[in-house]
Amino acid sequence: MSARILLIPHDTAGFRHLAAALTTEYYDLVTVACSDEPIEWPKTCPVPDLIILDAMAADPDGFTLCRRIKSCSHLRHLPVLIVTTAADTEETRALNRGRGFEAGAEDYLVTPAHDRILFARIRSLVRLKRTLDEWKLREETTDLLMDRDGGDCGPAEDGGPAKILLVDNPTGHANEIYDALSADGNTVIVAPSCRTALIWASEIDCDVAIINISLIDDDPLLLCSQIRLALPSRQLPILLMIGDSDDQRLTKGLDLGVDDYLLRPFDSAQLVARTRTHVRRKRYQQWLRSNFSTNVRLALTDGLTGLYNRGYLDRHLATMVRRLPLDGAILSVLMIDIDHFKAVNDSHGHLAGDNVLRVVAQRILHHLRAADLAARYGGEEFVVIMPECPLDIALAIADRLCRTIAEAPVTCGNLLVTVTISIGVASTNGTSVNGETLLRAADDGLYRAKRSGRNRVVANTLLVKEHA
Repeated sequence: MSARILLIPHDTAGFRHLAAALTTEYYDLVTVACSDEPIEWPKTCPVPDLIILDAMAADPDGFTLCRRIKSCSHLRHLPVLIVTTAADTEETRALNRGRGFEAGAEDYLVTPAHDRILFARIRSLVRLKRTLDEWKLREETTDLLMDRDGGDCGPAEDGGPAKILLVDNPTGHANEIYDALSADGNTVIVAPSCRTALIWASEIDCDVAIINISLIDDDPLLLCSQIRLALPSRQLPILLMIGDSDDQRLTKGLDLGVDDYLLRPFDSAQLVARTRTHVRRKRYQQWLRSNFSTNVRLALTDGLTGLYNRGYLDRHLATMVRRLPLDGAILSVLMIDIDHFKAVNDSHGHLAGDNVLRVVAQRILHHLRAADLAARYGGEEFVVIMPECPLDIALAIADRLCRTIAEAPVTCGNLLVTVTISIGVASTNGTSVNGETLLRAADDGLYRAKRSGRNRVVANTLLVKEHA
């Protein structure tokens, strides 16, 4: 996973080693002068996906700089790692880790001793940041469409007590965790097994799940994976409790979507601080989702199908294409048309036609990834925007969707209406391309699909270029 990382400072011996290791992993490193105030950074460098600070830096040190970053409204949701290259004692390390959490950092790590964990942690934090970015981008698009100043920075920080799902053995640290988090005013729900935890994670609106990686007669990493796969719990923050010998399983957990971890024996203050951080992030993401959904329902959806309308599609696609040269990603678009739709209206009536539009729209949504966006383009045409999706993946999704629509007739009262679709696919990395050009390319593929017999997928490869 590529990402842009701001490294401060970048000229110490220890950080030169870290910079070399990050470059080897193909991360894009950005630097600023240590004396620059964080509030000025957007004027001098691109916004990073992650900030890494040196705990032992001088004027200011990493902890002070982290507090300054988190005090800036436009930077406070950027993930921050504080690392040290010093050979700290265990006591000093525990003290500094606590200082880092109090300053708002997502983690405090020792490098190069734990480089494997460092890289897994980076991948985890970048995923979290990009999920928030996607929702913030949709919020910005909504503000543009509704001609509104998007100045609201999110919900209040003191959003009330949290509801925490704890999965641990009775002989583990459950009582200590329960006492520490309950003393902070939270409601702690203790699940006796992974099976029960998975059910509760989907049924109860929890703010954080804390899972002991050393569960007896159970597989905690499987539980983490299942929580991430289940739609109701997909955004639930997961914190793993680990021991000193659990590095390999922790790395696997972070790659599965675990958000954070805490070493046993744990410090109660660190546990509470980390939990608060994840509660704030989850509630901010929930606020973005709720705010966006409300605004969409008001002005940006098609009343018949529930998909986004043409106005939102045009603005969002233009925004996505503008960002492509910066992100270095590929954007794919599907242009979808219901075959012989006029015949459905003529044979069965417009109410049946409306039902066909609704059902096809829902089937399209069912086959998309979480980051994809579907819109009604007009009449019986739909468009799907697929960020970070190469042409071969887009074609596979389009083929599966085409087969699914054709295999299952649409019920319209007592009628079964056979429906097929044709799809044109286009992809680009944004080089000299705008949204209109990309849609035109997909539409050309759709036209050729209909000319060649309908109920098929045709790709337009003219816009796909090699990455620099």
